[in-house]
Parts: sequence; C-alpha cells; structure tokens
Amino acid sequence: MLTAEQERQFKTFGFVVIRNFFRPWEVDSMREEFDYAAEKASRWEKFDGTRMQYFKMLGTDTPFYSTLPEDPRFYEAAEQLFGAKTFAFEVNAYRYVGNTPWHYNDGCMNAYGGGVKFQFGLEPVDANSGALRFIPGSHQKHYQDQLSHYPVLGKHFRKTLDYARKAAEQLDQIPCCQTSYGPADVVAFDLRIMHATSGGSNDRQMSCVSYFHYPETPEELETMRHIVPRYLHPEPHPHMPWQHGVAEEWLTNPDNSDKRRQWINCLEEISRTSDRDTGMVLKDSGHGSTVPVPRESS
Repeated sequence: MLTAEQERQFKTFGFVVIRNFFRPWEVDSMREEFDYAAEKASRWEKFDGTRMQYFKMLGTDTPFYSTLPEDPRFYEAAEQLFGAKTFAFEVNAYRYVGNTPWHYNDGCMNAYGGGVKFQFGLEPVDANSGALRFIPGSHQKHYQDQLSHYPVLGKHFRKTLDYARKAAEQLDQIPCCQTSYGPADVVAFDLRIMHATSGGSNDRQMSCVSYFHYPETPEELETMRHIVPRYLHPEPHPHMPWQHGVAEEWLTNPDNSDKRRQWINCLEEISRTSDRDTGMVLKDSGHGSTVPVPRESS
C-alpha cells in the first residue's frame, strides 16, 4: 500500500518514486532471470546495442518475475489508486537503447480511465543516464488535451519522417520533472502521463509490472475493448520468436491463483463487449489518435 502522501503525489502529479521497495535478494533474483531471458532472446537475435529488445516475463522459466503481479505490494497499491477491479496485464523486461521521446502508454489519450505502471531497473539511473522524466499533471485530461496539440508531444508528430531527429533536439525544451532511482527502487506512474528518457547506456536494463483501471464509462469501455484482446489472445510477434507462448502460459493460471483468475475474468468480460453494448465507436481525433464517440455521431 502507498502512504497517504505517496497516493496524494501520484494523483496530483501522476507519478511517485518508492524508495527501497525491493529486498537485496529480490534484486539478485531479477538479475538472474533477466540474464536468462536475454540469453534466450540472443538465440534468435543477437543484441548489438542498436535496437531495443524486450521480454515477456510471465513464464514459469522466470518464476520471480511471473509472480510480481500477485505481489500485494504491487496489486494493493494499484487497487488503492484505481479501484478493486484493477487488473494486471503485463510484466516485461527491456534492454533500452538511446533516448525515449515524449509519449504516454497505451489507450487513446484519457478515454480509457488509466492505470499504473511500476518501473524499476537493474542499475542506478538519473536525469542524464536514462531515468524517467515526467510532465507533472499531464495524466489529467484538461492538461493532456492542451499538450496533444504541442509539437513533439502530439501523436500527430509521430507520423512525420523527421520525428526522431526533432524529438531528440527538443527533448530538453519541455519543462519536466527529472527522476533518479536505483535497483531497489520503483517508479509508479499513471499510464496516461507524458514521459521520456534521455541519456544512458545502449543496454539500459529496465522492467515493469502494469495494471489497467477497469472501465467505468461507455467511453472507457469502448476504448478498452479494442485494447484487451491483444493481452487475452496474444499473437506471435514475427520478429520476436522468444516471446511465443509466454503470455498464454500465464493465462492458464497453473497455480489456481484467485487474484489471477479475477484478472482473467476482467479481460474476458471486456473482450466480450461490442459497440452495441457501449453505444460508442472509435473515431480519428484528427491528430494521430482515436477517440470514442456516440455511434450516431460517427
């Protein structure tokens, strides 16, 4: 559970750094399993520091990572922030390369109700070595709506050919909060907040555990019903064969976890929803993302 001050900071600014979250032996376990996943991937694609790799860590061959969603330190904090029906949907490990441009995670702007990502790394990072940067408060709809029209921050900018160059040039021109954290720390942030990274090695090892807010409005449900199937029925990634079968294994719930079954039920409920149930459809917003609108307005 988060303290009252941590919860207030998260809801106001969209993120909070939780110090000394992991015990030393847990960090050691993550290092071991991360190295295993990286070696497994290297059998298909050698990592050369020019392109990011990521690994789904939900399989029985990464037992510590795969149990993290059901760790009360994570799911109780997620439920505290987003309600009792909040559900886990991913545990990933990453080998990041270079800067990460300004973006928000998943969904279409603010229309899906948000969620929380807990990010942590295997090496200390600061503002100049790949730690997360946030635009405080940008998870809130009225502010995000304004930012979506700002060059570099708007989704429409991703469609231009010189996006990467301009994004790198203007990364430091956006007022933001720059964080720092070590291997025992966790950064919790709202999936809707604008964030980025700058600097760091070309093998920046990070991991995450993520949860979605269960949709409560027709707009949220219409958005989420398009997002959820990719987690409930994951398709093999053509360029990442080492991912095959990992999520499917987790969905079998071999240990009969009640909490995991609750989350799978949420995924199934949302997946069965149609636009007839919501009365909404997704429509192009005009700047590179989609927004839910009433069916008759489409």
